[in-house]
Amino acid sequence: MKCELMAECKLPVKFSRACEVDMKSFSYNGRPEEVIALIHKKSEIAVNEVPLVRVHSACITGEIFGSQKCDCGYQFKQGMGKICSTAYGIMLYMTSHEGRGIGLNNKIRAYQLQEQGANTIEANEKLGFPADARDFSAAVAVLKFLKVDRVKILTNNPEKIKVLRNNNIEVVEQVSLSAELNQFNKQYLLLKQNVLAHRFQHFLQETSVF
Repeated sequence: MKCELMAECKLPVKFSRACEVDMKSFSYNGRPEEVIALIHKKSEIAVNEVPLVRVHSACITGEIFGSQKCDCGYQFKQGMGKICSTAYGIMLYMTSHEGRGIGLNNKIRAYQLQEQGANTIEANEKLGFPADARDFSAAVAVLKFLKVDRVKILTNNPEKIKVLRNNNIEVVEQVSLSAELNQFNKQYLLLKQNVLAHRFQHFLQETSVF
């Protein structure tokens, strides 16, 4: 797995609080898409500090267009807030993961199928894709490039934990994220919890909204 640092700079950001992060751009195995690492690291931390890490899949509809059909934008802001509040945190932004790896055009096609009654898994499968087409090997390669072999993982998704452990990265703690339920994302989030075994910070119930 060849991981190459392409560019880096300092970046002041503000989420729940303001902080400065190191922004690093990586290529992986010569692919055109980048992995962006946003690293918040206080200079006084101990050498053996375990970083809080989130592997976040790009979602232009949720993060840029403000879609209420998913929780991606909310999770990114929540994740960056937690990373900026800890002594050592890393956000890995996976630019090739739009639509769980099927790309924006196919994601819009999947949304159209969902309007006709399919759930998110059924829609991907009707388009000829697996329920989740994401490849997390680039994230593993970047963590190893950064010499990170132990993490506190910021995720609700058990598959991300499995991938890290299968690649000899120790997960010492899972930190779950909360969700903002609304009438547009309720069934999607319940499917993530009840079918895909995502562990939200608070258990989601069918009757909790609307």
